[in-house]
Amino acid sequence: MSDDYISQPCLIKPFSPHRHLIGSCPHCERDTLRAQLAAAESRAERLSAAALDVIEFNRQHAHDQYGDADKCETWACVRTLRAALAEGDVG
Repeated sequence: MSDDYISQPCLIKPFSPHRHLIGSCPHCERDTLRAQLAAAESRAERLSAAALDVIEFNRQHAHDQYGDADKCETWACVRTLRAALAEGDVG
């Protein structure tokens, strides 16, 4: 293992002599958790937007094929996506 893997400067005070094992500093750990949370929230927003797009694609297909966009509301993919969006309280 390299020395950088075992020890790193603190992200809060990078030029201080304060060094620690990776993941052992509460300041650095908190910043890492914030970044992970932000990435997860961004991913959830993208997935929700994609789910709404898929529902809209199915509505357009139902309208084009049957003349009734609401007909797709009985389709399994639309029901599954609507349930997932409702469960996540998104959209």
